[in-house]
Amino acid sequence: MSRSTIVDNIVKFVTEVVGNSYYSAVKSGFDDTNTNQATRISFKYGCSRGVFGTPIFFVNGFVLPGAGAAIDYNTWRSIIDPLVSQ
Repeated sequence: MSRSTIVDNIVKFVTEVVGNSYYSAVKSGFDDTNTNQATRISFKYGCSRGVFGTPIFFVNGFVLPGAGAAIDYNTWRSIIDPLVSQ
């Protein structure tokens, strides 16, 4: 498939989920150089940290144990609260 066909398929899929009012924003994001650069930098940073799939969660740069498992609200609170409380 060509790049434009792939972009059209992705835009169609995304706008079915988020709504047609976001069509132009989603479509223009594929041609935005700032978005492109931010995506590349984030991808390379993830690779440098050993990310090989999703989800993998980090807190303050450290991988959480069981990084591939979903984390519920209470577990997030038990991880983050000690870091922000005095």
